[in-house]
Amino acid sequence: MPTAVSRPGEPEPVVAIDIGGTKCMAALGSESGQIFVRKRFEVRKREAAWIEKEIRAAVEYLRSAEPARFAAVRACGIGFGGPVEGRRLFSHHVAGWENIDLAGGIERTYGWNTKIDNDANVAALGELIFGAGRGLTDIVYFTVSTGIGGGVISGGRILRGSRGLAGELGHMNLVLGGPPCTCGNSGCLESLASGWAIAARARSAAVEDGQKAAKLLEIAGGNAENISAKMVFQAAGAGCPVSRDIIDQAIRHLARAVGNAINLFDPQAVIIGGGISLAGGALFEPLRRCVKSYVMRTRGGEVPVLPAELGDMSVLLGAIALARPRQSSASAGCL
Repeated sequence: MPTAVSRPGEPEPVVAIDIGGTKCMAALGSESGQIFVRKRFEVRKREAAWIEKEIRAAVEYLRSAEPARFAAVRACGIGFGGPVEGRRLFSHHVAGWENIDLAGGIERTYGWNTKIDNDANVAALGELIFGAGRGLTDIVYFTVSTGIGGGVISGGRILRGSRGLAGELGHMNLVLGGPPCTCGNSGCLESLASGWAIAARARSAAVEDGQKAAKLLEIAGGNAENISAKMVFQAAGAGCPVSRDIIDQAIRHLARAVGNAINLFDPQAVIIGGGISLAGGALFEPLRRCVKSYVMRTRGGEVPVLPAELGDMSVLLGAIALARPRQSSASAGCL
């Protein structure tokens, strides 16, 4: 039986869990942001009960890998890929979460104080404590990947709203009568600037005019169905006019949303994460120029628009901060 104590001078260990649409991770770490061991698995079945079972198996892997540290765990943080209302979970991608109290089940099994929140909120917290927002108290975080999520931190606290559903920046409605969105509405930011939206527009354009999209089709191996958002950025950089137009439009929509968020929340910085943010200067240079046209002229200073720093670790590290919030002036009560 391992002794249930932390190692000398080491912060108390915590378990962090990241539940995404295509992959999940569990990790044993410390409030300093150190990760001792982690376990990742791909979502092979889009069934909530199957994912819960795999999460529990991943947690048991942590126990077997670091038994002494695991025995000292008293807290767990979870970032969930969908809306979280109290402890009720919802997902646009996996059915069945409404009937599973994941946090409660973890608490009953292991006796840990367990906190759960939307993964974009948790990623925002991760960037605030360990990433691009270090030293700040007020940020707006966009995760622009297959879909678009977001989190707002004000005064060091996650802005949750009356039912915990605030911060859905990807479903900011920007275009009346715009394209349908996964949430059931139309004209949302996600339907205009997400990875799936960019790829869908590019596939249609390539089918309609293969000559103008010749470079894009070449990158996609000649098959329009293979086109991804990453390929569209590559083709735009290589001079493909169709791809350039699609990327320009997506950036303008994202810039409008960022400008709206600055006007609404008055952050010290806007941080952009997710797979699309890996486009680097091809995204951030035109985005920063365009954001200015949507921000109130009375602000008296430009709000920096920064790339996220934590990559696919943002939710795990944010879950650590969620589980064991630091009592400092920058993050007091970041729950």
